[in-house]
Amino acid sequence: MASNISNKIKPLFDRVLVQSVKPEIITKSGIFIPETVYRSSSVIKARVLSIGSGRFNRFTGQNVKLSVKPGDVVLAPKYGGISIQSISKTVGDEEDSSELIMYKEDELLGIVEEKND
Repeated sequence: MASNISNKIKPLFDRVLVQSVKPEIITKSGIFIPETVYRSSSVIKARVLSIGSGRFNRFTGQNVKLSVKPGDVVLAPKYGGISIQSISKTVGDEEDSSELIMYKEDELLGIVEEKND
């Protein structure tokens, strides 16, 4: 469902469309992390769905490409950006929800470099 919507939205300039990623409740090593830990955090993890063409540098007159690309996982402020749509679906007995959020690139906090074990 998110891919249908994100394919129809092309961010402008230095804007980035992301989808929030549900955090792991049980780590790979088997440690249980309560959901309250994530709720109290002011940062979310999100996957970049699409990006704008870049920002205009008014001093040089050139277009500066963005540092992120579709597929990157980024850290972003929980209460920043503009919420585009909230997506929820029921899987078994649990409800899985995520959100589409539009940020300006300079609002993003960093790119998560995931290790492939």
